[in-house]
Amino acid sequence: MTGISPKDFFREQDEQAIYGKANGAKNWTLPDPDYVRERVSLDFWHQREIPPLDRILGDLVTTTSRNMVIGPTGIGKTNWLLAAAMAMADGADFLHWRGCGRPRGILYIDGEMSRRLFKTRLEDAECRHGNRPKTLFALSREDFEGCHRWTAKRGRNTLIMLSSCCSALTSSFSTMSRL
Repeated sequence: MTGISPKDFFREQDEQAIYGKANGAKNWTLPDPDYVRERVSLDFWHQREIPPLDRILGDLVTTTSRNMVIGPTGIGKTNWLLAAAMAMADGADFLHWRGCGRPRGILYIDGEMSRRLFKTRLEDAECRHGNRPKTLFALSREDFEGCHRWTAKRGRNTLIMLSSCCSALTSSFSTMSRL
């Protein structure tokens, strides 16, 4: 196995959150106890206005969800994700998940395939879908010379920076057969 295992990835994410380094925070200190007590009270939560989930594909994908698809090489992860990405970009239903009914910006990120194979997979998915969604964008690691693999920590940081350059896009997918 190369790169980082899912267990280590999530442990790293948890440690960043615990030590206040999540979401780019440099230092984090515990807030004033009164502030904390106010924020954990049921009255606070009852009065709090939280917008509903912005669903892109049923309960499977929202603008705040993170999904990971893991499986052996050749099982169809890329084809499945590209079909889902095409449907989401058009706002269409996919399998038994209801689409949102309007076009959405989707960024599909591939970190393993050659450009040649990725182009072929995109063309095949477009043919099966029946059109080329204008709001689907595809990124290949090969297009960024010297870019580290997404499975390496420096590669994941690059991936976060590239994704933030596309801030209008609502979801991203990455295919990696080895984590």
